[in-house]
Amino acid sequence: MSKCMELEPNRNLGLTNYAIMLNTAKRYKESFEITTSFVEKLPSSPVVLNLHEAALAGNLPFEEAKTFLTL
Repeated sequence: MSKCMELEPNRNLGLTNYAIMLNTAKRYKESFEITTSFVEKLPSSPVVLNLHEAALAGNLPFEEAKTFLTL
């Protein structure tokens, strides 16, 4: 999938699915890198924000991460 993202970096559906897969596999750091740039492109998308927050929560202890989460 990462090779596909190199070839078509602006495919939102592909990036969304890739971030979901990374979060599911507990590869939060990689997901966070993808979703950070995705949030800049689509800051009001609930799906993007949810993926980004999941990656953030996976990278930090929850007490630290929750200050960044939109609750």
